[in-house]
Amino acid sequence: YGFALAAIVGIIVGGAIAYSRTLDEMFSPILIGLYATPRSVAAPLFIIWLGLGIASKIAVIFLASFFPISINTTAGIKNVEGEYRMLGRAFNISRWATLTKIILPGSLPFLIAGLRLGYSRAVVTIVVAELFGSEAGLGYMIDRAAQTFHIAEMMVGISMLTLWGILGNE
Repeated sequence: YGFALAAIVGIIVGGAIAYSRTLDEMFSPILIGLYATPRSVAAPLFIIWLGLGIASKIAVIFLASFFPISINTTAGIKNVEGEYRMLGRAFNISRWATLTKIILPGSLPFLIAGLRLGYSRAVVTIVVAELFGSEAGLGYMIDRAAQTFHIAEMMVGISMLTLWGILGNE
């Protein structure tokens, strides 16, 4: 849920920042600064604010995934060459057509890269979120197995994370 929410909000926010110079000047430095914040610092705060339930884990995963998605969306839209935009204006195509025929296809590689980075961070963050305050889940299982020296159980958990990362990227 955290990744899906981050994808939706990240694409909307990234698009808004790319289209508005004012929003870009106001929020780009904040996004870049918050992106550098370690997830392990934010996880305890969300647990305090939202409790040990699923809400805190969704919030931590959202935070980890949102930034690469929004930053790459902004970069992708800004990277669409001006010649293509001018060509669209020369043919007097609508804003919707410009968005769907020029901007979206031109920014798609950046958007997909942002989604892939966001997904990878989400998978890693699942473990971090479950290490700090959970009574179940894959991260909890790995941590419990490591503390009790159950290497086989720990390796199963790590293998599952690796598999989820590979499948998500594919």
